[in-house]
Amino acid sequence: MRIAVIGDRETVAGFALGGASLRYTVEGLESADKALAEVMKSDDVAVLLITTTYSKLLEREIAQWKETRPVYPLVVEVAPRRGGERGTRRIDDLIRRAVGITADHDNANDTNEGNEEKG
Repeated sequence: MRIAVIGDRETVAGFALGGASLRYTVEGLESADKALAEVMKSDDVAVLLITTTYSKLLEREIAQWKETRPVYPLVVEVAPRRGGERGTRRIDDLIRRAVGITADHDNANDTNEGNEEKG
């Protein structure tokens, strides 16, 4: 069984690191709708990760998909890496929890200056 992800470039890249094998980077409703149609054709998708932005735009299609199939993938809405709705986790938080690494590249060059123990 496979994991599919539909979302912006950074979200898709993040979940690719976590093992998502079907990856759809989308920009807008038309490309998101096409990506969802591809996922819906596949019988071996166990989990669909989709950013909240696109899950809301495709809410009707996802609901119809669930109603017409006796078995369908677990659909998980995730916040996009940049932004997202209040109360949702950022993609780097999800990756950190899932694989135990930090996905925050903004602080990659930080040092521990000034944090040495005095003694």
